[in-house]
Amino acid sequence: MTHVQMVAGISGTRDGQDWPAIGGTLDVPAAEAADLIAAGLAVAGPQKAAVTLPREERAVAPRAETRKGQRK
Repeated sequence: MTHVQMVAGISGTRDGQDWPAIGGTLDVPAAEAADLIAAGLAVAGPQKAAVTLPREERAVAPRAETRKGQRK
């Protein structure tokens, strides 16, 4: 088993348990750890230094469309 620390959130469950939150750790088989790390979802081992977490995405309302030259 390989210990990894999550750097991205994953919804759903793994083996009936919720995935750890960003910064959380778990033990997974070596092949699965390699896949998580290659996908940018986790880093190897517990990190001594702080992990730079990705900024949380926020929905933004679309701007209203305006037409040039249109009179009101």
